[in-house]
Amino acid sequence: GLIDAQGRLIRIYDPLTTRLATVGGRTVAVRDQFPNNQIPLSRISPLAQRIYALTPLPTDIGGTRVTIGGRAAGLFLVSAGQINAQVPWSAATGSAVPVTVQTARGTSAPVNLAIADTSPGLFSQAVNGRGPGAIQSFVAQGNTPLNTPGATITPNGIVIIFGTGFGPVSPTPADAAAATGAERTSTTPVVTIGGRQATVEFSGLAPSFVGLYQRNARVPAGTPEGCYLPVSATFGTAASNTVTI
Repeated sequence: GLIDAQGRLIRIYDPLTTRLATVGGRTVAVRDQFPNNQIPLSRISPLAQRIYALTPLPTDIGGTRVTIGGRAAGLFLVSAGQINAQVPWSAATGSAVPVTVQTARGTSAPVNLAIADTSPGLFSQAVNGRGPGAIQSFVAQGNTPLNTPGATITPNGIVIIFGTGFGPVSPTPADAAAATGAERTSTTPVVTIGGRQATVEFSGLAPSFVGLYQRNARVPAGTPEGCYLPVSATFGTAASNTVTI
């Protein structure tokens, strides 16, 4: 089952059982835990079921394979002019890690790829690493709209910042496998919003996705109002690109 960074079971509760109860003289909302701590298949959306069916990523699409440091890479996309692959968790780091592509026509000569433990990048809405970031405003569980001028966040509110290359996580997923949400980065990043350091509530892998990282950060008190405030993250000496919120 799902566990947190300390190895403790993460309990999953059924929102349809929400009710008021008196606990310690106070009226609070309570929920029942799902039997066996598992969400029934009938309660999982068709979209989520399709996402789950795509993981782990295939390492062979139509006879095309990629190896990185001798390890088979999970493939997101294979087309005539582009291949999108995940660097295997088990791949070695270094300045000259060999990469090969194999197709029905044969195997390419190796080219060298530089792989570092951490090379952070923040995703942007325009998919070019600039401008408004791929950032959600946390309103409530199940209500996390994309941050836009029409769906803003206030100081002390939480934003969910998506990116890649945030380094090793624990526990480490299998190569090409989807994350469970329990995987946390070995290093907690320094996140700045509007030039002020934010409190990082979570830094790890986004559940149900392959290789997608997220940071949940609390917008600092005193952050000025406005559009297009800069957002960046630093892991040790490795700094990300800057997007906006």
